[in-house]
Amino acid sequence: MTAFLNGDHTCILVRRAGTDCATRRCHRSHVRCEILFAGGMAAQQPSSGQNEGLLSTLSKQVDALCGAYTEKMRQLHSMLDVEEDSRERTARQTAAGRALWNHVIHDPLARFLAGESQLRKLQGKMEEAAGSRETAGVMLAVRTLWFDGKIEAALQRWREGSDCSELARPQVVLLGAGMDTRAYRLKCLEGCVVFEVDLPKILAFKSALLKCAAGTDKTEEAPCPGGREEEAGAEDLEPYAARVERVAADLATEEWWDKLRQAGFNAGEDSGAPTIWVLEGLLYYLKDAEARALLRRISASCVTGTLVLADFMNEFSTHLSSELQTQFYFHSDWPEELLPTLGFFCVRVSQMGDPDAHFGLINDNPLSLFHRLRHTPRYCRLGPDGSPCRRLFLVQCSVA
Repeated sequence: MTAFLNGDHTCILVRRAGTDCATRRCHRSHVRCEILFAGGMAAQQPSSGQNEGLLSTLSKQVDALCGAYTEKMRQLHSMLDVEEDSRERTARQTAAGRALWNHVIHDPLARFLAGESQLRKLQGKMEEAAGSRETAGVMLAVRTLWFDGKIEAALQRWREGSDCSELARPQVVLLGAGMDTRAYRLKCLEGCVVFEVDLPKILAFKSALLKCAAGTDKTEEAPCPGGREEEAGAEDLEPYAARVERVAADLATEEWWDKLRQAGFNAGEDSGAPTIWVLEGLLYYLKDAEARALLRRISASCVTGTLVLADFMNEFSTHLSSELQTQFYFHSDWPEELLPTLGFFCVRVSQMGDPDAHFGLINDNPLSLFHRLRHTPRYCRLGPDGSPCRRLFLVQCSVA
């Protein structure tokens, strides 16, 4: 899983929960923040002194995060550094993003899953972007909060409308789960069964790293700009979910469905169990036929009460493959037209900066990348300056 960045950037400073400019929406979910500074013509650029202060704080934060590692953890990370392919690398990059954006994403376990090499790489990108128009990783932060919010809202609706008996426990399926920790950090998943589906090697390393984290009595606190500190304690290593099932399978083949059913996933019409499918940072790593087959399997095998959450790249975004040292395949410029042909309904598409994909992190200055993309008609492949329009769509839909 990955987050990509292109075009001009926006530097954003966000004050932490506990101040008068940000409030917690719910424990271990997400924070609604207000922008205190945004780059661009309408705002004052940060001074060199401000930049130096930010970079110093960032460096201390990364040092503290890495200081939490045990020797066993470092050995596991070193093995991954040598052996990992692009899918394993991007899974760790995503965890690194959550760890360094812990002022808006509460995820004390992310540091353990990321590893020092990925934290240092992201630190370097953030230092390069300091004083320019976008803090590295803002797309990842917004995407994470969007998925978190949609999961929470759907579960709340279902709970208000039913008694959620043992037989009808809500199911959350994370396809291409990578280093996802939602089962541990989202309180709204209490009482749910969470299925994490990914390649055997990724899940094996994830389980090993979490076991190492469970063996640490106390981790060093990691300072964050604004004052809130993250510390992983024993309670963070116990899942909120009633049950977590890790399903080792290749999503590019049909085997994943049989293995998911064997792990206890209930797709029967008589189960009454509502299901949320989370396809975050997955589809564009699959080839076109593989992605379509996966989506058809979901729509053909599930019943009323099924919600699908996914992100789609448009065609130009897949051209970032060489820049990001990974390979993207599947894309759609119009997910709302594609998905009904695959059996889905009520398709809603959002872009970064839309009301449900903002979270106070997106700069609304007319010169910012996201503002220009949102105000360029989607049928336009090129922006006013002739640059390609690279879009990431956040999509929700239902089976019936």
